[in-house]
Amino acid sequence: MINPKWLKTYIALVEEGHFTRTAEKLYMTQPGVSQHIAKLEQECGTPLLQRQGKTFELTPAGDKLYQFALEQLELHQQLLDTITVDDPNKGLARVACSGALTQQLYSRCINIQKDYPELHFAFESCSNQGAMNRVLNGQSDVALMTQQAVNPLLSYQQIGLQKLSLVVPQVSDAKTVSAEYLHQLGLVAHPDALHYLSLYRHSSKHSLLSDMDIAHIPQVSFVNQLEQILAPISLGVGFTVLPSSCVELSPYKDRLSVINVGLPVVEKVYLVTKISKPLPSFYQHFVELCKRTLQADTA
Repeated sequence: MINPKWLKTYIALVEEGHFTRTAEKLYMTQPGVSQHIAKLEQECGTPLLQRQGKTFELTPAGDKLYQFALEQLELHQQLLDTITVDDPNKGLARVACSGALTQQLYSRCINIQKDYPELHFAFESCSNQGAMNRVLNGQSDVALMTQQAVNPLLSYQQIGLQKLSLVVPQVSDAKTVSAEYLHQLGLVAHPDALHYLSLYRHSSKHSLLSDMDIAHIPQVSFVNQLEQILAPISLGVGFTVLPSSCVELSPYKDRLSVINVGLPVVEKVYLVTKISKPLPSFYQHFVELCKRTLQADTA
């Protein structure tokens, strides 16, 4: 790689056309200028200047090097501009979160992008563990997680709540749903089903769930595709617990019933980042969106 200092000296020499004036401009000695040019010629393996007394002309190689040096100078300045300017409306926001949160937030992010065309969003749907690993590995800058893992490298900020729903096939009167009925239906399982069911049971304090033995609920189906979890229930097969936003956005919504067990059952949602990596200012759009959405949707 050609020494940038030599290139800077070379550009000044070509523009000044005189060794002494170049030395004065750069606060160098004339022998210092000559030494830089000699090193460039040695690096390039060919003469760059055709000297004519106190003046000189560029050789073909010298002219090519001059154009190259100007391009490098411009690229260098562009890099400095990029590093020093933190544009709040320009950048790539890399987010890792659950499929439910992706479903809930992604389209809203695209609406923001319509207003700020140079602000882009890249979502990766994964588990809490997967989201945490992506932040630690530098694959994502932020994660949205519903569980805190003990890790001194990460910062956790509660940013909202995720409401959960107990979903059964459509019934005319949800009050008639009993623990026995749920047991007969069986569970449509998914990767977080038992965790959600346990959280639902302990948080609701409702007799419908307190009478159930979660460990012995029959499993009638399993699917790890978020969009398919509610499909069997819409056909009368099974029940499940999952984020309420999934029900609201489901094409099967009209063939489902959500059982009210009193107080809302929610999970805390945390914004997770690396402590050593402050977020650029453009992430504020995403943070504010999360706060609005994850608070409003639990009301």
